[in-house]
Order: sequence, then C-alpha cells, then structure tokens
Amino acid sequence: MEARKDTLKVEWIKGDPETLSAHSVDDLTPKAVAFPESLEQVSQVVKMAQKEKWAVLPWGSGSKIGVGNPPSHIDLVISTNRLNTVSYTHLTLPTSCVQCRSRGSAAH
Repeated sequence: MEARKDTLKVEWIKGDPETLSAHSVDDLTPKAVAFPESLEQVSQVVKMAQKEKWAVLPWGSGSKIGVGNPPSHIDLVISTNRLNTVSYTHLTLPTSCVQCRSRGSAAH
C-alpha cells in the first residue's frame, strides 16, 4: 500500500497496525484504511482499488459491521467518518445527497 499511498500523495490512507486492527472484520484485516473527506477523494481511492482488484469495504460507525454475510477477504476499508458535507442538492426534486459523519465518531 505504501507505493500506492505515494502515488496518490495522501495522508488520509492509514496502514498502521492499530488502525488496521480496529477495522478488522471476522478475523480479516485490511491492507489499508482510507479516511477521505470528499467524494473526489473517495473516487480517487476506489479507482486505485479497482485497478489493483482490491476488495473494498465501506465503514460507517462500525456498529453493524458484523451483520450480514461475512466478507471472503478485505483489502481496503473506506471510512465515512470524515465525510460530513452536503455534496449537492437536486434543484427539481426535494432530495439531497449528503455525506454524513456518524454521531460520536472522532475524526481521523
């Protein structure tokens, strides 16, 4: 992941043992955890993961991460913890696409 991190030139991709362990699921530990702040950063890291054929796991607060079918493997976790701005509002429909941070989560 270090080579990819250098290529992306980002500080918001973590690979330290503590962060990786905190984002393990069913005894599977990711290679890296991304903490993007914008949809552009999410897009950037997802494109890199797709190119590397990595399995990606989205991570909100983590409170329900063990619910559902267990993953067969995890390469990259993308945390939504720092996504906390409105990206756009549809002008003709009463809806918006919102990036939100889970209550009580600490920013990384």
